[in-house]
Amino acid sequence: MKKYLKNILLNTPLFILIIDFILFFPGFFTYFHQDDFIHFSYSQTLNQVLSAFNIFYQGNFPFYRPIPTQLYFYLGKLFFSFNPLGYHIVNFIIFSCNIFLVYKLAFILTKKRETAFISTLFYGINSTHFAPLYSPAYVHELLYVLFGLNTILNYYYWLKSGVIKKYLLSLIFFIFALMTKETAVVLPGIILLLILFLENKLLIGQLKKFSAFILITFVYLMGHFLFYGIANSPSYTLIFGKANINILIWYFLWALSTPNILIDYFGPGFKISSVFFAVTKINGLIYIVLFPVFLGLLFLTILICLKNIQQGTKKIIFFGISWFIVGLIPLLIFPLHRLATEQSFSLVGLTLALGIILYQIHHSSINGKRLFFLLLGLYFVIATNSILTARYTHWIIRSAAIAKNTLSYFQKKNPEIPNNQVINFINGNVKIPQWGSSRQIYYALGNGYGLKMILNKPLLVIYYEDINPLPSDIKNKQILTVDSSTLLDY
Repeated sequence: MKKYLKNILLNTPLFILIIDFILFFPGFFTYFHQDDFIHFSYSQTLNQVLSAFNIFYQGNFPFYRPIPTQLYFYLGKLFFSFNPLGYHIVNFIIFSCNIFLVYKLAFILTKKRETAFISTLFYGINSTHFAPLYSPAYVHELLYVLFGLNTILNYYYWLKSGVIKKYLLSLIFFIFALMTKETAVVLPGIILLLILFLENKLLIGQLKKFSAFILITFVYLMGHFLFYGIANSPSYTLIFGKANINILIWYFLWALSTPNILIDYFGPGFKISSVFFAVTKINGLIYIVLFPVFLGLLFLTILICLKNIQQGTKKIIFFGISWFIVGLIPLLIFPLHRLATEQSFSLVGLTLALGIILYQIHHSSINGKRLFFLLLGLYFVIATNSILTARYTHWIIRSAAIAKNTLSYFQKKNPEIPNNQVINFINGNVKIPQWGSSRQIYYALGNGYGLKMILNKPLLVIYYEDINPLPSDIKNKQILTVDSSTLLDY
């Protein structure tokens, strides 16, 4: 029985999922914040949901993401109302499916369960997944991985079996991926890499089938640029140069579970601001001490393994690394828009390569086995440490707490508030001047949408001192004044 249980835990992703459940458990009880409320506002009616799927029509929402935005939040409100627990459970279920898909992909490519387990461990126990497991709004990252991996897997099955059903499923999942996130346009590139690295040749029949992906991508891009529209934000400024290399390095560091916030405290000359240690406390020190050791040993392991790995295995490694880079291209050209969680799909490729490399070193010699366990142990501590750090430093945690405090204030202290009440959020004691107290309330409530939605009072008139100050001509009216500083989570 013990042997059977051991096999279940160590030869399947179940053990990794158990660890993930423990590490990300507080996320189940995190309240809505910012984008959650904004997404609710775009998915209140069935008509909004259905029209959102039309890419050949001017979109109201800045991103064409009808599945994770309009459909997800419409169904979520239908089943769970405004109880965040239901949304978090759904997100964790999708995440669990992704873990099994990563394991499945690694296994069918390497034919080794140990390699699949190692790859899945690097993928699953990673601070990259913090945002989608703590905020419903980031479900698009989870669904992109779900649809993207199904696209790749079904295409691979078609290549090997010739079963047309697999090819059609691959096309369907590709379309779903495009309806989930714009970066899914890289999927044909990943498929091309799969053919080139693992099939060694392009057959005419393959090119004909592959052309369908190119056609769908072309139609999608034309619809997006000519009809639906594109996001208009300073963070989506095209930049080419050193900034692209710089952000690529950061995505690589985040892929190895570097704390998300380190980039905010990293200055020229590889200097880390002392504020980082003040904010992260002992967790920041643990990372700074252990990560350089892990990174050095990892590069040493790569150099040792690449000399002895067979040609076929090398191809899978280079396929994984190429997947990581190609998957990041839509992110690299917008270096000002930098979010660690956005490399969730690219991360699959890198962890595939790492799984193979660590498997090889484990089976090379006694010293290799020791190095393997040292690397795996260091990574586990670093990744766990980064997730624990995010629990009290990630902006989602702060924003969700502010939103919850604000809504609780009205539900408890003003439960009978009139539908047309005028509310004025003043700054009060401003502890972070560059943000202001009322500005933080405004953003935490999804640009003010949250308060009206949760209280179900659409006629509320709300003013925020830092955003839209109270006009002088209504000061004689009955106004409910709220000190914003008393609602902040510090």
